[in-house]
Amino acid sequence: MPAWLIITCVVVYMAILFGIAWLRDQEAAKPGFRQSPIIYALAIMVYCTSWTFFGAVGTAGSSGWDYLPIYLGPALVFLFLPRLLKRIGDIAEREGVTTLSDFLASRYGKSRTIGALVAIGAVVGSLPYIALQLKSVGMSVQALLVPTGDAPTQSGAESVLITAIGLALFAILFGARHSDLTRHNAGLMRVLAFEAVIKLLALVAVAILSLSLLREAPVGQMPSIEDMFPVDFSARFITITLLSMAAIICLPRQFHVGFIERRDANDLSVARWLFPLYLLITSLVVIPITLAGAGALPKSVPADLYVLELPLLNENGWLALLVFLGGFSAATGMVIVATIALSNMVTNELIVPALM
Repeated sequence: MPAWLIITCVVVYMAILFGIAWLRDQEAAKPGFRQSPIIYALAIMVYCTSWTFFGAVGTAGSSGWDYLPIYLGPALVFLFLPRLLKRIGDIAEREGVTTLSDFLASRYGKSRTIGALVAIGAVVGSLPYIALQLKSVGMSVQALLVPTGDAPTQSGAESVLITAIGLALFAILFGARHSDLTRHNAGLMRVLAFEAVIKLLALVAVAILSLSLLREAPVGQMPSIEDMFPVDFSARFITITLLSMAAIICLPRQFHVGFIERRDANDLSVARWLFPLYLLITSLVVIPITLAGAGALPKSVPADLYVLELPLLNENGWLALLVFLGGFSAATGMVIVATIALSNMVTNELIVPALM
């Protein structure tokens, strides 16, 4: 696939995101505006980053069911701990909380020390993950530029640079420029919901292709589920599940979308079933993609790229482009929300106290 086509798709897609956010902000400025709980529930899917889109299959290809706890933990929280989510949201709304650090500091008498420590920890922990999202964009561009199984000849750095600049502008225009940090970002939420749909459509489309390949392959060519996914749940599985349960609340981007952007307590009634359903579908499609990739693709292809390489192997350029945009959505959604949340933390907990 030519580089100019990929860069054009990136620019056009970013323009679409800007347009969606701008139009939604115009609607939100009108009296009587109400946001659908479905938009809120889909926006929470920002939890599914490029690791979900590419790395889940990679983990499944090497470690079987070890990919599953990342989805299982958050689903358990929404299914069985809705009162905890509602209580955190109610406290954040009542006390005018603007960030995760602000929330934790408010629990200890508005302690500036705790707020600063949380902000520093969030920045240190989030920046490498933000960089990983941008790296995934470059990785997917490389896969589109070269034939399946060949070594990359170009870095895709142009697409990464364009993406980083576009995301910075988006985060400023539709998040960080607002002086009132408790103000809801309707445009941002609509974009996150739109990206959630693109991510799911792309994964489901590749799963359908994978099922077709599994059905048409000669007997013995494709690995069996028993071989790729042995039933062996270790203590590590339980540990990651518990950490994922905490992550859906404690990650700065999840706290921002789940509690700061919550408009009504009833939003959780829809998210309680829609979010686990989304995670269920996302976790199920990993299985056929992993099996088809392991059986049909060259051994030199890393499992992280099965999602993108399977359409390329079948010379389905349009599906490959949809998959690229799905991975792009997974990366950009995380980067946008994380940078907005982190900028609010740094401003409130570090810069303003230092100046004052």
